[in-house]
Amino acid sequence: MKRNLLLSLSLCAAGLASQAETNIYLANLAGWNETAMYSRDDDTEIFGEWPGSAPTSTETISGVTYDKFVIADSYDGLTANLILNNNNNGSQVDIASLNVDGGNHYYATNGILVNAYSDPAGPNINFDPVDTFVYILDNTGWDNLYVYGWGTNAPEIFGGWPGKQVTDTEMKGDVINKVIRGVEASDKPHCLIPHNNEGTQYDIEGTYHIDRDIYLMVTPDGAVATSSPAIAADITCKEAYFTLQGIRVAEPENGKPYMVKKGAEAGRLVMTSH
Repeated sequence: MKRNLLLSLSLCAAGLASQAETNIYLANLAGWNETAMYSRDDDTEIFGEWPGSAPTSTETISGVTYDKFVIADSYDGLTANLILNNNNNGSQVDIASLNVDGGNHYYATNGILVNAYSDPAGPNINFDPVDTFVYILDNTGWDNLYVYGWGTNAPEIFGGWPGKQVTDTEMKGDVINKVIRGVEASDKPHCLIPHNNEGTQYDIEGTYHIDRDIYLMVTPDGAVATSSPAIAADITCKEAYFTLQGIRVAEPENGKPYMVKKGAEAGRLVMTSH
């Protein structure tokens, strides 16, 4: 009995020892005065509510100064979808999903893109522009669809008003989307405006650092930016609720915005309440 107890304690100790904090080291090459880290998972906000947490400390490794963010070992095994920002002062950029594994992870940012690398002595400072795409799930019934975009550093990414007419289509999963091709990641509009060039337009405000594909959904009643091209493609016999990130929820919370779809009808934006 005593031997079995000691063995069990040893196994537990080994299990506890295998867990460790996950450290995120950020080389701030953007010139931001402040940085903050946010995790946009719906169920778990690892760094708290937006804009997240400030660095726990600053460390210098091989002459490189890093902002250090720490994820507690209690989150081991989760996938963190990280958004780096300048503490809610108008700039943000997504970091690719991170598996919380108890290791050290090194990043550098220029304020538009983020590079990951393995050698803390030499941050990857080559931020090459890449092309991305803007996909639009068009449920408007309009004869023509245009998108206009403007921002602080890229005032009119699709040219002057009315912007770019969307004519291409592409299949994404089971959904046919209209698509704008070849937008450079160095562009970062603050507002995207889908419209019909006949007086109907919807402003979708936010800081869109175009470092990955963007999905918009446009209906006769409004427009939203989502993380999924299929937010309204689910054909059901009852109302289906989706978060603005494109995630379907069984029980919508009161006081929050959702996209609602029923059957083959166009989705509509609602604010739930009693």
